[in-house]
Amino acid sequence: MKRIYLIIMFIVLDLFLVASPVDARSFSIDKVHIKAWIKPNGDVLVNEVFTYTFDGEYKRVRRSVHLDGHEGIQKFEAYELMNPDGEPGFIEMSELRPLDVQKSGNDFFAGLPSKNETKTVFFLYELKNAVRSYDTYSDLTIPFFGTDKNHDIDLHNVTIDVVFPERVGVSDYHAFIHHPGGELMETTEEMVRFHTAVSGKSELTEVRLLFPSAIMGDQDKGAAPASLEKVLEQENKRIHVESEKAETQSKIVRILYAVTILFAITALGLLFLPQRIWQGSSHNSDLLSYDPLQLYVIDRMGRRDHFAFMAGILSLVDKGFITISDNKAPIRFAQDGKASLRTLSFSFRQGLKQMSECENILLDWLFTRRVRGGICVFSMNHIYGATRTEKKERKEMYGYYLRRFRFMQMEKRWFHCVIQDMKRLGLIHGTVCRLAGRGLMMAIMAGIVSAYFLDSASGFGILLYVAGSGYLLKKGWVAEGRSHQFLILAISLLAAILLIEPDLRLPYILFVISGSLLYSVLPEFLLSNKAAHIRAEIRMFRRQLKQEGIPSMEDGAKLDRWMGLALILRAKKFTIQSKESEEWMRDAPLSAFILSEGNPMNYLFETWKLSKPPLTFHQMNKPQSKDGSSSFDGSSGGGSSGGDAGGGAGAD
Repeated sequence: MKRIYLIIMFIVLDLFLVASPVDARSFSIDKVHIKAWIKPNGDVLVNEVFTYTFDGEYKRVRRSVHLDGHEGIQKFEAYELMNPDGEPGFIEMSELRPLDVQKSGNDFFAGLPSKNETKTVFFLYELKNAVRSYDTYSDLTIPFFGTDKNHDIDLHNVTIDVVFPERVGVSDYHAFIHHPGGELMETTEEMVRFHTAVSGKSELTEVRLLFPSAIMGDQDKGAAPASLEKVLEQENKRIHVESEKAETQSKIVRILYAVTILFAITALGLLFLPQRIWQGSSHNSDLLSYDPLQLYVIDRMGRRDHFAFMAGILSLVDKGFITISDNKAPIRFAQDGKASLRTLSFSFRQGLKQMSECENILLDWLFTRRVRGGICVFSMNHIYGATRTEKKERKEMYGYYLRRFRFMQMEKRWFHCVIQDMKRLGLIHGTVCRLAGRGLMMAIMAGIVSAYFLDSASGFGILLYVAGSGYLLKKGWVAEGRSHQFLILAISLLAAILLIEPDLRLPYILFVISGSLLYSVLPEFLLSNKAAHIRAEIRMFRRQLKQEGIPSMEDGAKLDRWMGLALILRAKKFTIQSKESEEWMRDAPLSAFILSEGNPMNYLFETWKLSKPPLTFHQMNKPQSKDGSSSFDGSSGGGSSGGDAGGGAGAD
């Protein structure tokens, strides 16, 4: 399975590198004016004016001339046009500076040193026997910019003029432009003018004229392969198909924008409107009657973060199975000024009571060290990562990382069992959210695939996308977690950027981004009515601690319950009055430790960070007040789960 992931990653990386520029240079072709003169012998003389804007340094420009519909390219010449307003057919030789031209196949390179400036280039060439003349009509088809790799940049403001060898009645000829945005701008007896605002990358821009063959006096004529009526019928059908395609694309774009807005509104609703809002009561003493682990799961709505194992331990402490104490931190932390001098330890005596499956998994996972009397011990020392000195000297990094990885794997297994218990108790439900997430993935995949049927994405690219995302969808359908789905979203975004044509790229990108936002805020589980009430109480608990602090109490065990809940329920900064008596410290070991050493999770997260684990966290502060009371900030959070540029014309 990991091998498949690597293959997918390499494919995506390859596509990204192919589509990325090799350097910071760029150029644009801002204006193109082409004029083609039809000769009576069937040749076509072409004059072209290209306006380039260069950002960076370039040495030459390129014009790639199509090979279809003629018998050869003749007399290719290139000049720098000193008059940027020059129009083909009205340019004087005094306005031209000759450029050196090199040929490679149908590519012509003209030396034009440029740097951060705008220049105008004049191309001149002749197409041999470009007109096909028959006994009833003549046919001229010129694909000035085709769908191949040479047309790899957008050309803006493209004007194409075709001049007849002699006057032709406007009603005696038929003119067509094969381009989605192309327009027939002007028809006269002498010439025809076409225009398109943008000839997009790899987008066919082709003109076709059907006119009387009588004006082609120097060209031999044969029988037509199809009647003029048949050819006109085919052209009109093509226009109809293009019109339907444009209309369909317009509908798809409107649908994509509508779905994007719907996804965004839904995501914002899920983000800012808490699930099942309840007011909660004005006091929070009822929270002490609940299992700390259940409160943790309800607070996180079934998602696991770095506090999960601590919630499991405090659950067993609350049941009397585990006792808390402290011991010295390892010697290797002595040189680290941020390290605590002491750390927490937990001990469990085997054979006390019958325990649940999840509790046994937790104990077998954490309490692996035995001491005399059948007591098993777990210390925070066992799971610390690297110190700052070890990080700086790169000592044993792999060992710490591997230890953390194994810890996460066991924690994942245990937490899965906890979630199943919560489901059996009816506190959380996951089926609806799971199906909604899978349905969202299918909708995004269907949206990307629809681009192929609109002729806006290549068949090979879409096939590659379907293979990769389909595999991930199949694997993630029954798997726990969301890693497969997030990979699908990443691949979909890359597909929208790399595979879809520019005219539809933006709505598809916004569609995938909004779908990703919706999926990221979509809860993994829904809370039951009872759990929603409890979550409201948790919010009230945090608010009360922030405003009033922990109330003064003589019962050390009860105080430890409050302190434990404040720790795992992410309570913000609060105050607590310390007794500092030996009896109080014995009855409230967790509270005593926090008051003297600070949050026990702080430095653990720091060492994991130094060991480069795949999760992140936010550190906490432990300011001290002046009145003998201590201030605790429980806001620490663990993370939840230069070649040639073309387009018919280019530069390098």
